[in-house]
Amino acid sequence: MLAKNVRLFSYYRAMLAGELVTIKIISQRPGGGWDAMNTATLLPVYVRSAQRLRREITPEQADALAEEGL
Repeated sequence: MLAKNVRLFSYYRAMLAGELVTIKIISQRPGGGWDAMNTATLLPVYVRSAQRLRREITPEQADALAEEGL
């Protein structure tokens, strides 16, 4: 994914710590990257590069993945 395609307050599947997780982008950092929230654990995460983001998903898809535990 390209950095110019990342939208704030959108849900993404992202590769973090070797696992594919669902995150919600909260804000963009001035030095680069984004602050996000892991929707499964509700913990904050820092995404340094758009390469970590696999695809954008809808809020409904994020809810379905959370119910499945993914």
